[in-house]
Amino acid sequence: MPTTPALLVRDLSFAHPGGPAVTIDEWSVPAGGEVLLQGPSGSGKSTILQLLAGLLDAKSGRVEIDGEDLLAVRGAERDRRRGRRIGMIFQTFNLLSGFSARENAMLAMHFAGVPAAAHRERAADLLGSLGLSGNELDRPVDRLSVGQQQRVAVARALAAEPAIVLADEPTASLDPDNAARTVDLVREACRTRGAALLLTSHDPSLAERFENRIDVSTFVSLPSGAGS
Repeated sequence: MPTTPALLVRDLSFAHPGGPAVTIDEWSVPAGGEVLLQGPSGSGKSTILQLLAGLLDAKSGRVEIDGEDLLAVRGAERDRRRGRRIGMIFQTFNLLSGFSARENAMLAMHFAGVPAAAHRERAADLLGSLGLSGNELDRPVDRLSVGQQQRVAVARALAAEPAIVLADEPTASLDPDNAARTVDLVREACRTRGAALLLTSHDPSLAERFENRIDVSTFVSLPSGAGS
Protein backbone atom coordinates (compact mmCIF):
# COMPACT_ATOMS: atom_id res chain seq x y z
CA MET A 1 0.00 0.00 0.00
CA PRO A 2 1.52 3.36 -1.04
CA THR A 3 2.65 5.68 1.74
CA THR A 4 2.09 9.41 1.45
CA PRO A 5 5.49 11.17 1.32
CA ALA A 6 6.31 13.61 4.09
CA LEU A 7 7.23 16.17 1.40
CA LEU A 8 6.26 16.30 -2.25
CA VAL A 9 7.23 19.28 -4.41
CA ARG A 10 5.97 19.80 -7.95
CA ASP A 11 6.64 22.54 -10.52
CA LEU A 12 7.95 24.97 -7.87
CA SER A 13 9.50 28.21 -9.08
CA PHE A 14 10.70 31.30 -7.28
CA ALA A 15 12.94 34.24 -8.09
CA HIS A 16 13.55 37.80 -6.99
CA PRO A 17 15.89 40.43 -8.42
CA GLY A 18 19.50 39.92 -7.36
CA GLY A 19 18.72 36.73 -5.45
CA PRO A 20 18.56 33.00 -6.08
CA ALA A 21 16.16 31.50 -8.63
CA VAL A 22 14.64 28.21 -7.50
CA THR A 23 13.21 25.63 -9.90
CA ILE A 24 12.06 22.21 -8.66
CA ASP A 25 10.19 20.06 -11.17
CA GLU A 26 9.53 17.20 -8.77
CA TRP A 27 11.14 16.17 -5.49
CA SER A 28 9.98 14.10 -2.57
CA VAL A 29 11.11 13.04 0.89
CA PRO A 30 9.49 9.80 2.08
CA ALA A 31 7.73 9.50 5.41
CA GLY A 32 10.44 9.07 8.04
CA GLY A 33 13.18 9.76 5.49
CA GLU A 34 16.39 11.74 5.99
CA VAL A 35 17.92 14.10 3.41
CA LEU A 36 20.97 16.36 3.59
CA LEU A 37 20.73 19.47 1.39
CA GLN A 38 24.33 20.57 0.76
CA GLY A 39 25.87 23.75 -0.52
CA PRO A 40 28.17 26.63 0.46
CA SER A 41 26.99 29.60 2.48
CA GLY A 42 24.82 31.92 0.40
CA SER A 43 23.90 29.25 -2.12
CA GLY A 44 20.15 29.34 -1.52
CA LYS A 45 19.61 26.55 1.03
CA SER A 46 17.67 28.79 3.43
CA THR A 47 15.58 30.14 0.56
CA ILE A 48 14.51 26.59 -0.30
CA LEU A 49 13.54 25.83 3.30
CA GLN A 50 11.54 29.06 3.53
CA LEU A 51 9.69 28.11 0.33
CA LEU A 52 8.96 24.62 1.64
CA ALA A 53 7.66 26.09 4.90
CA GLY A 54 5.45 28.59 3.10
CA LEU A 55 7.36 31.54 4.57
CA LEU A 56 8.09 32.76 1.04
CA ASP A 57 5.49 32.85 -1.71
CA ALA A 58 6.49 30.82 -4.74
CA LYS A 59 5.72 32.06 -8.23
CA SER A 60 4.06 28.73 -8.96
CA GLY A 61 3.93 25.13 -7.86
CA ARG A 62 2.83 22.84 -5.06
CA VAL A 63 4.43 21.94 -1.74
CA GLU A 64 2.55 19.01 -0.23
CA ILE A 65 3.31 18.18 3.39
CA ASP A 66 1.89 14.79 4.34
CA GLY A 67 -0.48 15.05 1.36
CA GLU A 68 -1.72 18.60 1.98
CA ASP A 69 -0.69 21.51 -0.26
CA LEU A 70 0.74 24.22 1.97
CA LEU A 71 0.83 26.83 -0.80
CA ALA A 72 -2.85 26.43 -1.69
CA VAL A 73 -3.81 28.62 1.28
CA ARG A 74 -2.54 31.85 2.80
CA GLY A 75 -2.56 33.76 6.06
CA ALA A 76 -3.82 32.08 9.22
CA GLU A 77 -4.74 28.83 7.49
CA ARG A 78 -1.22 28.44 6.08
CA ASP A 79 0.18 29.16 9.54
CA ARG A 80 -2.02 26.43 11.00
CA ARG A 81 -0.99 23.89 8.38
CA ARG A 82 2.66 24.75 8.93
CA GLY A 83 2.29 24.45 12.70
CA ARG A 84 0.63 21.03 12.46
CA ARG A 85 2.87 19.43 9.87
CA ILE A 86 6.29 21.14 9.91
CA GLY A 87 8.84 21.46 12.70
CA MET A 88 11.65 23.98 12.24
CA ILE A 89 15.11 24.16 13.82
CA PHE A 90 17.03 27.39 13.30
CA GLN A 91 20.76 28.00 13.48
CA THR A 92 20.25 30.55 16.28
CA PHE A 93 17.47 28.49 17.96
CA ASN A 94 14.97 31.43 18.00
CA LEU A 95 13.63 30.38 21.41
CA LEU A 96 11.33 32.73 23.32
CA SER A 97 13.56 34.37 25.91
CA GLY A 98 12.00 34.60 29.36
CA PHE A 99 9.84 31.55 28.72
CA SER A 100 10.78 28.18 30.17
CA ALA A 101 11.85 25.11 28.24
CA ARG A 102 8.43 23.58 28.87
CA GLU A 103 6.61 26.75 27.79
CA ASN A 104 8.55 26.95 24.52
CA ALA A 105 7.42 23.42 23.67
CA MET A 106 3.86 24.06 24.86
CA LEU A 107 3.52 27.17 22.70
CA ALA A 108 4.43 25.16 19.62
CA MET A 109 1.59 22.76 20.52
CA HIS A 110 -0.80 25.66 21.03
CA PHE A 111 -0.14 27.13 17.59
CA ALA A 112 -0.51 23.67 16.05
CA GLY A 113 -3.94 23.21 17.62
CA VAL A 114 -2.97 20.40 20.00
CA PRO A 115 -5.62 20.11 22.77
CA ALA A 116 -4.51 22.17 25.76
CA ALA A 117 -5.00 19.34 28.24
CA ALA A 118 -2.14 17.44 26.58
CA HIS A 119 0.39 20.28 26.52
CA ARG A 120 2.09 20.08 29.88
CA GLU A 121 2.57 16.31 30.07
CA ARG A 122 3.57 15.94 26.43
CA ALA A 123 6.14 18.75 26.75
CA ALA A 124 7.67 17.11 29.84
CA ASP A 125 7.83 13.70 28.12
CA LEU A 126 9.45 15.14 24.99
CA LEU A 127 11.98 17.25 26.86
CA GLY A 128 12.74 14.31 29.12
CA SER A 129 13.50 12.12 26.11
CA LEU A 130 16.06 14.73 25.08
CA GLY A 131 17.75 14.82 28.48
CA LEU A 132 16.00 17.71 30.23
CA SER A 133 14.08 17.08 33.44
CA GLY A 134 13.31 18.38 36.93
CA ASN A 135 13.97 22.08 37.48
CA GLU A 136 15.39 22.40 33.96
CA LEU A 137 11.88 22.11 32.51
CA ASP A 138 10.68 25.32 34.16
CA ARG A 139 13.90 27.32 33.99
CA PRO A 140 13.87 30.30 31.56
CA VAL A 141 15.68 29.25 28.41
CA ASP A 142 18.12 32.17 28.68
CA ARG A 143 19.38 30.56 31.90
CA LEU A 144 20.07 27.23 30.23
CA SER A 145 23.38 26.21 28.67
CA VAL A 146 23.79 26.38 24.90
CA GLY A 147 23.54 22.61 24.71
CA GLN A 148 20.32 22.62 26.72
CA GLN A 149 18.87 25.39 24.54
CA GLN A 150 19.67 23.28 21.51
CA ARG A 151 17.66 20.41 22.99
CA VAL A 152 14.74 22.74 23.68
CA ALA A 153 14.85 23.86 20.03
CA VAL A 154 14.67 20.22 18.91
CA ALA A 155 11.80 19.54 21.34
CA ARG A 156 9.88 22.57 20.08
CA ALA A 157 10.28 21.39 16.48
CA LEU A 158 8.83 17.98 17.37
CA ALA A 159 6.20 19.13 19.87
CA ALA A 160 3.24 18.91 17.47
CA GLU A 161 4.39 15.55 16.02
CA PRO A 162 5.07 16.99 12.54
CA ALA A 163 5.44 15.02 9.33
CA ILE A 164 8.81 16.66 8.63
CA VAL A 165 11.46 18.72 10.41
CA LEU A 166 13.33 21.39 8.45
CA ALA A 167 16.69 22.08 10.10
CA ASP A 168 18.46 25.16 8.73
CA GLU A 169 22.24 24.95 9.25
CA PRO A 170 21.97 23.74 12.89
CA THR A 171 25.72 23.01 13.00
CA ALA A 172 26.99 26.18 11.30
CA SER A 173 28.71 27.67 14.35
CA LEU A 174 29.92 24.39 15.90
CA ASP A 175 33.26 22.61 15.87
CA PRO A 176 33.34 19.20 14.10
CA ASP A 177 32.78 17.09 17.24
CA ASN A 178 29.82 19.16 18.44
CA ALA A 179 28.43 19.31 14.90
CA ALA A 180 28.43 15.52 14.71
CA ARG A 181 26.74 15.23 18.11
CA THR A 182 24.10 17.77 17.11
CA VAL A 183 23.27 15.90 13.91
CA ASP A 184 23.03 12.64 15.85
CA LEU A 185 20.69 14.30 18.38
CA VAL A 186 18.38 15.69 15.70
CA ARG A 187 18.33 12.47 13.67
CA GLU A 188 17.60 10.27 16.66
CA ALA A 189 14.85 12.58 17.91
CA CYS A 190 13.18 12.58 14.48
CA ARG A 191 13.47 8.81 14.14
CA THR A 192 11.96 8.26 17.58
CA ARG A 193 8.99 10.50 16.75
CA GLY A 194 8.56 9.22 13.19
CA ALA A 195 9.31 12.57 11.54
CA ALA A 196 11.17 12.96 8.26
CA LEU A 197 14.22 15.24 8.33
CA LEU A 198 15.55 17.71 5.77
CA LEU A 199 18.78 19.22 7.10
CA THR A 200 20.87 21.86 5.34
CA SER A 201 24.59 22.32 5.80
CA HIS A 202 27.67 23.78 4.14
CA ASP A 203 29.88 21.31 6.07
CA PRO A 204 31.17 18.60 3.69
CA SER A 205 32.11 16.35 6.63
CA LEU A 206 28.42 15.66 7.28
CA ALA A 207 27.94 14.03 3.87
CA GLU A 208 29.11 10.60 5.06
CA ARG A 209 26.43 10.61 7.77
CA PHE A 210 23.55 10.76 5.26
CA GLU A 211 22.72 8.15 2.67
CA ASN A 212 20.45 10.58 0.82
CA ARG A 213 22.18 13.79 -0.20
CA ILE A 214 21.35 16.46 -2.73
CA ASP A 215 23.34 19.49 -3.82
CA VAL A 216 21.48 22.78 -3.68
CA SER A 217 22.71 23.62 -7.19
CA THR A 218 20.25 20.98 -8.44
CA PHE A 219 17.46 23.42 -7.64
CA VAL A 220 19.05 26.88 -7.45
CA SER A 221 20.58 29.28 -9.96
CA LEU A 222 22.52 32.17 -8.45
CA PRO A 223 23.18 35.60 -9.94
CA SER A 224 26.72 36.13 -11.16
CA GLY A 225 29.19 36.42 -8.25
CA ALA A 226 26.81 35.10 -5.58
CA GLY A 227 27.50 32.19 -3.26
CA SER A 228 31.24 32.78 -3.15
